[in-house]
Amino acid sequence: FVATGLIIALVGGLLRGTAGRLAGARETAQRRAERLRVAAQAARMGTWDVELPSGRITESDEIGRMFGRQPGPVHRDMTEFAATIHPDDRARVLALFEAAIAGRATYHTEFRTRLLGGRERYLETAGTVLRDADGTPYRVI
Repeated sequence: FVATGLIIALVGGLLRGTAGRLAGARETAQRRAERLRVAAQAARMGTWDVELPSGRITESDEIGRMFGRQPGPVHRDMTEFAATIHPDDRARVLALFEAAIAGRATYHTEFRTRLLGGRERYLETAGTVLRDADGTPYRVI
């Protein structure tokens, strides 16, 4: 019984130590995420994440400001994003995006969008294609 109690005490101590390290790592990750969010906002940069093949988009709040709207996401998917690109730039921007997914190019370009009042604004966009072990693209961020 004494040996069992000692083992239980040792395992309990290890678990408490692991829980403390996990809590510290979580707090560090939260601080880093907050720093990144504040830096991106100060730089007037937004972040976006496209899931492939669905085309569903997740965006940071700064994207709304960049497109002349309230802070928050603007596009739910690639179809909505394409609709906000100036018609004269749309085919080029989407072709570059597809070329990046196919592995033929990097995705980095400038395009125009029309703000709600009708003015045009130039925006720059860049993305990295993430691929699984087989090379199949699954995300663009």
